[in-house]
Amino acid sequence: MDITKYPQFQLYLFTLNLLRLKSLLIPKDCDDRCINSTIINRAYFSSYLFCVLWLEYVKNFRPMPLNGFKSKEERISEHVQVRNALKDFGKKNNRI
Repeated sequence: MDITKYPQFQLYLFTLNLLRLKSLLIPKDCDDRCINSTIINRAYFSSYLFCVLWLEYVKNFRPMPLNGFKSKEERISEHVQVRNALKDFGKKNNRI
């Protein structure tokens, strides 16, 4: 699996550039929270997208959209589905 061929990799590279150029992006009258929160958010989201991509590649797993559930009570967010799939994979492979 060559991750560099996927659009998710571009988000990862963008996040690295934000981190590298952080000092140039912060206006003089602002603290660094504005850029740090953006970097953390993009890092999380690129990690999440890589996990979804990897799960699809390794386990043929795709999270079900909320409207795919029969009732509102059964709904599980895509993020929770991904987290559960990673947890299950780790348990089955003795990695957790």
